[in-house]
Amino acid sequence: MLQSQIINLDNITLNYNAFNNKSILITGCTDGIGKAVALECAKHNANLILLGKNARKLDKLKTEIQELYNNTPDLLLFDLEKAGFEHYEELANTLSQKHQKLDILLHNAAILGVKTDINNYPILDWFKTMQVNLNSPFILTQTLLPLLKKSNQAELIFTTAPEGFNSQAYYGAYAISKAGINNLAEILSLELESNTNINVNTINPNKVLTKLRNKSFPGEDKRNLLLPENIVGYYLYLMSNPDRLNGVCLDI
Repeated sequence: MLQSQIINLDNITLNYNAFNNKSILITGCTDGIGKAVALECAKHNANLILLGKNARKLDKLKTEIQELYNNTPDLLLFDLEKAGFEHYEELANTLSQKHQKLDILLHNAAILGVKTDINNYPILDWFKTMQVNLNSPFILTQTLLPLLKKSNQAELIFTTAPEGFNSQAYYGAYAISKAGINNLAEILSLELESNTNINVNTINPNKVLTKLRNKSFPGEDKRNLLLPENIVGYYLYLMSNPDRLNGVCLDI
């Protein structure tokens, strides 16, 4: 089981220089937490690789980063739901031509799927949710491991969720996919700790105001939620990983 850990950022001085020229790939980067993390990494001169399926949103984020920080990210137009094996191979080849290594891979993309009981869960929605939330992080990680292994200190990070730890009725594929992510991260942390420079950890954002959260809890009081900008520091902490954590779930 991943070791749960809570940190107090007030007691930690982040080394922002650690992001200078680091190659960082982020999925789910055009909204919410992923966008907030991308902007902060760009601010500190990271070489960003932004993966998403919406060309308009990717271009908009690229323009925003350029105007704010004079930093030009690479864009990867990629549909995690529909991509086949050959598309992942093409992606890896494209990255290998542009980047000698990959320092950080943040798996942040996720969809909620359908909130209903297992008996009535639509099969196609089940496959779609599993493909985006669990299968694609596995395939993308496996495909990009050779680039991660070329880094002096690589960080592989998965965004998880409370539903992945505590089973809840009607969360079906979403909860099961997040439980799978927790297990995938744990297995990778064990397999990679002795023969690579790759640390593998997860982060549980908990109650943060995102589109997915709003869809999951449409009636809740939004004033009680953190904003994505409020938790970026936790992601940067794991990305720079000053304590060399491995096999940890950082709980916010």
